[in-house]
Amino acid sequence: MNRNVKHFPFFQTAPDGWKNTIRHNLCFNSSFRKTCNQLCRDGKRKSCFWHLTLDGHRRLRAELHTLAGETLKQLERSMSQPGEPVPGQV
Repeated sequence: MNRNVKHFPFFQTAPDGWKNTIRHNLCFNSSFRKTCNQLCRDGKRKSCFWHLTLDGHRRLRAELHTLAGETLKQLERSMSQPGEPVPGQV
């Protein structure tokens, strides 16, 4: 989640609870699975990562394939330069 805050300015000022909203949506989406990467001394989870499942990869590829060329280019630009405005939008 820290990566979101660093790369996407919206999350720096977003209301409290946005992390829970994202986790909730990921939990109920079969395209994602959670993997815990560290445990605290008491055995509780310290942090987790969310990964696309194989089916999730297939769905993502299919959705990207259906995007028009320019829309896909705008999406790629916004993901590679998240702080920059999208051309044609104010």
